[in-house]
Amino acid sequence: MFVFGAVAFGVVFASSIAAAMNADNRGETLDTGAFSVLSILVTIVVSMVSYFVNAAFVRGALDETGGFQKPPLGRFFQLTNVPQITILAVIWTAVSVLSSFVPFLGTVLLLVASVLTIFSLTFALDQNQSAIDSIKSSVDLVVKNFGPVILLILALAAINIVGAIPCFLGWLVTIPISVIATNYAYRVLTGGPLSPAR
Repeated sequence: MFVFGAVAFGVVFASSIAAAMNADNRGETLDTGAFSVLSILVTIVVSMVSYFVNAAFVRGALDETGGFQKPPLGRFFQLTNVPQITILAVIWTAVSVLSSFVPFLGTVLLLVASVLTIFSLTFALDQNQSAIDSIKSSVDLVVKNFGPVILLILALAAINIVGAIPCFLGWLVTIPISVIATNYAYRVLTGGPLSPAR
């Protein structure tokens, strides 16, 4: 994820510098329209790939929190319900791109959507629900347990902020902890099976 994110950022940054230099050489201003199209395309690709990487994380975390033994590495890539995960990825990508066109309010709406759908991917993977049903199930679970879910999100935000301080290297620890904590909360809130102490 770090490498992919760095490459995606590098592509956008390098293309913006190249576009600015080309425009300057021609004595023109930067064509922001063309740059915006490139930014949108990179955002779409990054969002889609990130969603499937997150699905692999969730698959492993579900086994870690509900299985009787630690999941092997290969288990992370044994995704089920792939068509519905793809639909979820498309929906999330569309929401992310559209929210970027609305300054501030778009960010707020994206944040609210993130909170309400925090368990949607988990429902799709764990219970093989359709994309729409998993979103509904997540919203229902969050609304019924709003206080504990918000406390969880604030705690995870705090550890990820701390993890970002040493050049983002702490995220190698805090992101897996966040995924496991979220899936543990899912199991507790839905009354699902929990792993025995290991």
